[in-house]
Order: sequence, then structure tokens, then C-alpha cells
Amino acid sequence: MRQSIDDGRACTHGWCRGIGRFAVSAAMLAQLASMPAVAQSLNDLTGLLGKSGGGLGLPMVDQAGPANVAGVLEYCVKNNYLGGGDAASVQQSLLGKLGGTEEAEKDPGYEAGLGGLLDTGGGDTFSLGGAGLQETVTEQVCDLVLEHGQSFL
Repeated sequence: MRQSIDDGRACTHGWCRGIGRFAVSAAMLAQLASMPAVAQSLNDLTGLLGKSGGGLGLPMVDQAGPANVAGVLEYCVKNNYLGGGDAASVQQSLLGKLGGTEEAEKDPGYEAGLGGLLDTGGGDTFSLGGAGLQETVTEQVCDLVLEHGQSFL
């Protein structure tokens, strides 16, 4: 029985089939080996979605008040999720509207924001920070919070 192998030569030995089976088995093992990493990534994503998750795992930022936004912006700048320019300017403007830093510090929303907690409404919060996928989401959330903060001005 003659079989053709990939390079066009005829295979007259039964070992050709064995090589093909070995290659398929090796590919399947490689996929299985990567499954824990995929599962971990999915667990990270599921954790990011939480109760307040939007369509892509991003929380709804429009429920955060000015004090919380000011605190979150400071958190984002201090942790290098946002550059200091626009974010610091918006944060300072919000603090001015709140009566200054001393008044803002009396607001639990501001203190929560400084700790990386975004108020998403209904008593729920979204925790910023982390590594890997969480870091990427935090950068995107910080951008959204900056946009939301500009809407208060």
C-alpha cells in the first residue's frame, strides 16, 4: 500500500502513519498544557466583570460622584495608570469644587477613591490595580474616570 507524504514522496512504510499520529498527539498535548493559563485568564476576566461589569469587563463609571472621581484620579496618577497633566488638572478642579482637599478628605467617596475603589452605584465598588489583565482594565477605567471627571467641570 502506497501513501503520499507532505513533500510529495511516496511512503511505502507503515511508519508514515505513526509520524502523523505522533504529530497530532504532540499538538494536542501542547494545547492541553496551555489550558491552565487560559483558565486563569478567564478567571481573571470573570473576576473583573463582577457585579458592576460593563459589556467588556469595564465598570460603569457614571455613578461615581465628584469626590470619588477626584480620589480615583489621584490614585491613577500616583500609580502611573494616567499621566499627570490632564488628570491632575481635572483632579485639582474637582477638589476646588468640593471646597479643597480638607473638605474632600471628609468624604468617604474621596477616601475610597484614594485607595483605588471606584463607586459604581448601589453600594458597589470596583477595585482598581493588579497585574496582567487587571492592569490593562485599570488603565482603561482610569481613562473613563478622567472623561467622567471632565463632565463635572
